[in-house]
Amino acid sequence: LAPIAALIALEQRRGDWRAIAGHARLLIQRAPQRIEGWTALVHALESLGEGVAAEEVARQALERFPDRAEPHLLLATALRSQGKTDQALAELDAAESTGATPDLAAERILTLGMGGRVEEGIALAREALSQYPESARLQAALAALLFAAGAAEEGAQATDRALALDPDEPRPLRVRCEFRAASGRWQGARDDCTRYLAARPDDAGAHFMLGVALQRLGDEKAAVSAYRRAAALDERDMRPRNNLAELLAQQGDLDSALAAAQEAYRLDETNPYVMDTLGALYLRKGLVERAISLLQEAYAGAPDLLDLQLHLALAYREAGRTEEARTLLASVAKHGGERPELQARAEETLDSLP
Repeated sequence: LAPIAALIALEQRRGDWRAIAGHARLLIQRAPQRIEGWTALVHALESLGEGVAAEEVARQALERFPDRAEPHLLLATALRSQGKTDQALAELDAAESTGATPDLAAERILTLGMGGRVEEGIALAREALSQYPESARLQAALAALLFAAGAAEEGAQATDRALALDPDEPRPLRVRCEFRAASGRWQGARDDCTRYLAARPDDAGAHFMLGVALQRLGDEKAAVSAYRRAAALDERDMRPRNNLAELLAQQGDLDSALAAAQEAYRLDETNPYVMDTLGALYLRKGLVERAISLLQEAYAGAPDLLDLQLHLALAYREAGRTEEARTLLASVAKHGGERPELQARAEETLDSLP
């Protein structure tokens, strides 16, 4: 069993969650009495966004280890990842019946934040840190809630404290990267993702976030590389493929863009953003009827998506369906105030219609 455990440890350091999940399942199969395999599998599934599967595994672990606190903590984490905060808090209550620990306190803090009780979570974090001042996980949990409260500077300081307490655990950088990206702090997001990936080079989601930051900063070549890396590391994620398709299309590489868009569509055939990307590429390749069919289906599911309205209008124009094109273009021109480039394109196309 030692080689399997060693592989999991190596993959955890690299952030290869899918490989961790595979080896953790093997460890559970061969040594179900060891909780390490269950723990690794739950955390890997949670990192992959597979909360339902993580919950199922955690419940199996709880059945096997009913008298230990760890399975309750695993189940609480899996429930929190799905937004089931009340159930997660109940599991934490059960775990704390055996004694309080910094890890349990950190999970409770994050769960309170997930449930919208941010100020309560921050207060609990400060109280817990007075008792466990050397806990990197508590500092990281506090940072996450400070970011949720919009306290960017305090959150950044808590992140730095967490990293100083545990330099081998870079996950606080990932949390700060997500916050900075969500709030448009693209340079900071790029820097945090780059530092995080130096320690976790196989984290597909972090490569995707880095690609978004680089694209927003205008470094398109590096963004393409980041999206390609993210797609190679996670064969199931449509996001890097869809973004890659849009970026390659902007650069004029329509064949490569179409290949990436078709991969994204294969992974998520009902996502209107993916359908819009592929439909717009079909239009640019001259496949007008195929574009209309796909864009109409997307429009039925997301009629307020301005990019989609514009692309469908352009397809209608190419097919000679002028009045349908005019209706959609008028809608984009009316509602596109926050997207001046779309609004201008719609108005220009409207003026050119016969």
